[in-house]
Amino acid sequence: MKDQDESKVDGIERRDHFRVMDVLPVIMRKLEAPVEPLRSRILRGFVPENEICPGQTEPGFQGQISPDIRRMLERIENKLNRILEKLQIPMEDTACIPEQPACLSAIGIRLKAPEGFNVNDIVEIKLRIKLQIPVWLLLYGHIARMVPGEEGSLDAAVSFFDLDEEIHESLIRYTLQKQREMIRKERGYVD
Repeated sequence: MKDQDESKVDGIERRDHFRVMDVLPVIMRKLEAPVEPLRSRILRGFVPENEICPGQTEPGFQGQISPDIRRMLERIENKLNRILEKLQIPMEDTACIPEQPACLSAIGIRLKAPEGFNVNDIVEIKLRIKLQIPVWLLLYGHIARMVPGEEGSLDAAVSFFDLDEEIHESLIRYTLQKQREMIRKERGYVD
C-alpha cells in the first residue's frame, strides 16, 4: 500500500490519502495545450444494464413498488440516460480499454506510461472503479514524476486537479473498500 521510500521524507509521513494497488480498466492520453478549463467528472449513463448491486434485484428500487410505477420510472431513467449520453463525451472506446495495474488514491494515480510522456505533461485519464455500481471517471491531471516500473518501463505518477467533492469522495470510498477487501483476505475471511 504505502511504499517506504516514497511515503516518508526525513521520517515524516507526507501522504494524506491511502493508496491501493489494483488492476483497473484505465487509459491515459496526453493533451496538447488545453483551450478550455479541464474539469474532471463522473461519466453518467454508461453503466451496463447487467451490473446490479449484490443483493439488489433492480438498480435504485427499494421495497415493493407498483409494476406501473416501476415501468414509468424505467422509461424516465432510459430517457435521462439517452440525454446524458448526448451531453457527455462519446464513450464507445470504453469497451476496448485494457485493464492494467495501477496504484490509486483520492488525489492521484500511478500507472505504466506510454512512450512519449514526460513530467509536467497534462493528461486525461478514463478510469472505471467498482463501487456499489461501477462508475467511469474522466480525470485530468499532470505527471508529477516518472518512476522506474517493472521490466524497464516507466510509470507515471499523475496528480489529479480540479476534482469536485463527489469524485473525491468516490475515490476515497473505493480505496477504503479495496483496503477492507485486502484485510479480509489477509485474515482469511470469505464473503
